[in-house]
Amino acid sequence: MPLLEKSGRKQAADNLFAKVFMHREQLCADFPRSAQQHTELACLSARCRRQLDKALTHAQKAVALDPKSASYLDTLAEVYFQRGDQAKAIELMRRCLELDLSPGQGDFYRRQLKRFEAGDRLADLPSAASLQK
Repeated sequence: MPLLEKSGRKQAADNLFAKVFMHREQLCADFPRSAQQHTELACLSARCRRQLDKALTHAQKAVALDPKSASYLDTLAEVYFQRGDQAKAIELMRRCLELDLSPGQGDFYRRQLKRFEAGDRLADLPSAASLQK
């Protein structure tokens, strides 16, 4: 969607988001105890910076279903960050780093924390390539 928007095709981006979001919402309704479904919907919304109120509800649900998942906490942190709550995002990312993580995960979460501390909501997510450094 960001590529569609950058190329001046905002309506196409909006339509694509609406279609995928509706599908994800239905999956959450069909599988209400699936933390993975809830976090995927929240992640979609956060990365597209749309439907952030619903994203928060779904990210919170995912964490409630599996509170020890760093991945779900990361998504919740991203939602808070995109909603403008930098302090809550940083708090949650620090919780991610307290969990028992693989080296790659820890590197990603440290880069996320730096991104949140910098405060630029439009900054790109850390990429897999940047984790190799």
